[in-house]
Amino acid sequence: DKLITGSTDHTAAVWSVETGERLQLLKGHNGSIGCLAVCPAGDKLITGSADNTAAVWSVETGERLQLLKGHDGSIECLAVCPAGDKLITG
Repeated sequence: DKLITGSTDHTAAVWSVETGERLQLLKGHNGSIGCLAVCPAGDKLITGSADNTAAVWSVETGERLQLLKGHDGSIECLAVCPAGDKLITG
């Protein structure tokens, strides 16, 4: 089992619930991370940031897979549809 956190230091982290060890440190935002969502399959994480972007990450590798630009303000909420094929940001 994994725990995922977002922070005002512009990073997100993936932790092992069992050991407390940090498994991945996700760097790439230029603002605080205020919201997180995990895809239903559990393989991808989406972060929303005060830098007006959302990012899609690999939970296993920590690699940023995509940066979503175009918002005029901070992203304060995220949702992934149950089928995993749509992302909603606000």
